[in-house]
Formats: sequence, structure tokens, C-alpha cells
Amino acid sequence: MLASRLNDSAMVARRDQPGFDKQSSEVCADHIAGFLSNMYPKDNKLVLVDGAKVHLSVPGIITLMKAGATVVAEPSKLSHLLQALDNKAAFGSFHPAIRRHVRSRSGSCVSSGGHFSVLYPMDCVKLASDDAFSPAHLAAAFAAVGAWPPDPTKFPVEEFNEGADKPLKAVDLKVLADRVAPVARKALNTPTIVQGTLSTAGKPTALTAPDVLEELQRQVNAKRDKEEGLEKSRQERAARVGVNKAKKAERDSAAKKARLAKAWGAVCAAAVEEARYSLAQEYPSPQKLLLRARAARQRSRVPAQVPAGLGASWQFCL
Repeated sequence: MLASRLNDSAMVARRDQPGFDKQSSEVCADHIAGFLSNMYPKDNKLVLVDGAKVHLSVPGIITLMKAGATVVAEPSKLSHLLQALDNKAAFGSFHPAIRRHVRSRSGSCVSSGGHFSVLYPMDCVKLASDDAFSPAHLAAAFAAVGAWPPDPTKFPVEEFNEGADKPLKAVDLKVLADRVAPVARKALNTPTIVQGTLSTAGKPTALTAPDVLEELQRQVNAKRDKEEGLEKSRQERAARVGVNKAKKAERDSAAKKARLAKAWGAVCAAAVEEARYSLAQEYPSPQKLLLRARAARQRSRVPAQVPAGLGASWQFCL
């Protein structure tokens, strides 16, 4: 139902965990490369991205590089100063517009006693886009950062230098013609590694520079090797656990069999003893019969005892 409201050029990514990842970034890079190749096939092109780690995708960067684009990662937390669409004239008004339309639509639903449909957010996004990304707002957004028409006085050098290890002394406006890229070309091509990963803190980085691309590839390979090592360790651990479980099951089975055999032996021994006693009682051996007869004869020869108090007149003779 949601897909029916999207046009043919819409890009939809369905993921188990929501959010933007490197795979989505590679899809975006492919779309951008196709657009730039069609619109500006012979021109040099500049693609600015923020310093988010999801943008540091080697396949995506190589795709853009093949399309003739130079990819520059902007300094951390400065995209609102450098990118036209991130300032208050564009996305700065888009987000409040979405909130305004959602509040209005949800208020209407509450007043009418209806439900806030899953399709209403799409309507709110469309209305907010129409408000924020009008031709006048987009022109104001590019003018605000000095991108078009080119205006070097609007480039915020002081804010750009804030937090940098080595402040810039000047801005090459022709390289900025690229209209938003700062001057430090040597620094752009040199990767800065902080805690084992590429950092854009305080300065931009040309992701298509050979050194940077090599460092990114090295990090990708190191991450893959680490994941393979972890997977191998997990498999070895699982194999050891399986072997230990099999040995334990075998020991438990042997112990159970031993307990059953011992119990059965005791039962059998008791049954045999009882049967032997019954047979001995019912069918005594010749020797026992002889002994019984001899005992009976002896008992018959022994005089009976005179009960006390019966007097002397009682005489018993053999």
C-alpha cells in the first residue's frame, strides 16, 4: 500500500535493523554516479559528504571516482555550514515543517475521533517538502553558503578552523568552486587516523585521494580479517563444545548402563537366592533327610519333663 504512493524514481530500502548503513550508502553512490555521468559527462565533479562512518565505503567511493567525481568528507559537525541543503533555509525548515504537519494531522484525528493512519506521515513529508524545498528556499540555501552565486565572504573560515589542529590561513576560492571545498589540498589527501579509524575532525578529507583510499581499503581488509578470525574462533569453540558434549553424553550413558547393570545384578542375585531357598525347603537333599530322621529318633528317646505341681504319682517310663 505504501509502495503505491511512491513514484518510479523512489528508492526504498527494507532492512531488519532500520537506519543508514554502508550498503545503503553504496546504492546512493551508484545513483549519484549515474546522475552525474548523464548530466555532466565531461566536467569535473565534486561530491561532498559528511564524516559519518557509513559514507566511508570503498566500493561506493570507487563508483563515484569512476564517474569523474572527487569525493570530499567534510569536517565533523560542520555540514550545516558547508552544505547548502543542511542550513536553515532547507532542512532547517523541513524538519519543523514535518513536526507542524504531523501535529496538525494528529490533532484533526483526535478531534474527529479517528485513527492516525500509517499513510499520513507520507502526506506530512510531502507537504513539508513542498514548503521547505521550494525554488525560492533552495536558491536561498545555496546563496547562504556562498555556493551560488559564488560569494567568498560567506565562507565561515573562523568556524571552519575551530577545533582544527592547524588553522587555515586562507581559502582558495577557485578550488572552492567547487565552491565549498577548503584549500588545504595537501591535508585533504592525507588520511588522519584516530583510534584506528579515519577521522575528519577539524579538517576535510578527499576520500578519492590514493593515500586515503588505500587507508580505507586497509581498514576494510583489517575488519574483514578480524571478522573472519572471530568466525573461525566461533567455529572452533563450537566444535570443542560439540566434542565435549559428545564425550559427556558418552560418559553419562556408560554410567547409566553401569548403574542399571548393578541394580539388575542385585535383583537377579536376590531372585536366585529366594528360588534356591524355596527349592531347598521343598526338595531337601538326602543328607538333610538323613539328619532330620536322626534328629527325630533322638527326640523320641529323651524322657518328657514332668510338669511342676502334678505330684509324684505321675510316672513315665520309656
